[in-house]
Amino acid sequence: MNDRIYKIEVDGTEIEVRGYSIERLYGQPSEIEDVNISRATVIAQKKATMSKCLITATPAFYIGLMSGELATDKPVFFRLYDYKKMWYITLMLRTDGYFSVYAFNMDSLSEYTRAFTSQEDAILFCANIFNENVAVKNLYGNIESLLNACQTRNDYEDREEVAAKMLESYLNNSCFEYDKFAAAICRIHPTLQQNYFRAVKASMLYMASRDRGIDPRNKASHEMCRKLVQTLNETGLPCI
Repeated sequence: MNDRIYKIEVDGTEIEVRGYSIERLYGQPSEIEDVNISRATVIAQKKATMSKCLITATPAFYIGLMSGELATDKPVFFRLYDYKKMWYITLMLRTDGYFSVYAFNMDSLSEYTRAFTSQEDAILFCANIFNENVAVKNLYGNIESLLNACQTRNDYEDREEVAAKMLESYLNNSCFEYDKFAAAICRIHPTLQQNYFRAVKASMLYMASRDRGIDPRNKASHEMCRKLVQTLNETGLPCI
């Protein structure tokens, strides 16, 4: 089953689903092939939605959503990282006036399908990471608290810390592909590539300089950086 490839068409685009993806979510393959095809179709449809979720939600993003009105049957796609997994979300104003939220992740079969009478409630449901447990306090009780969080973030976090946290949300996702990331850095623009390497160089020199307090999990990285210190110091990166 692991080697099996299903080619599923979604909205005119052919999407490949490998057997191991089906087994990871559903366990052992079914003896009924139609069931396996059905499962592959579900995964393909989710992959198609994932490709549209290019924006990572932040308090500022939610405030931006609240500043305008959603167009009927024009979904907004975004993703949300909850420190455990990445969620992919579709928010839409339906023709019946309800605001629908559909959220799923690719680490399990968990998903949420909810409808709300107000745009504010739909957005808060997402911002609070789908909390429906009354015993657990929401991160944001209302839109004003979201706005305050956005302002606090701007006041107390410098751009470098914000960038590091955004990078963390991507790198901690089990679906993140380092090869694709490296290719994207080199492909998007020469200036980005150069500035990225400046950041990598600074990170490696910083790691090498930390003689104490190294987390055992980072020991190999620390030793590798120490070996590269001389080369890094001798190599300049010209501005372009």
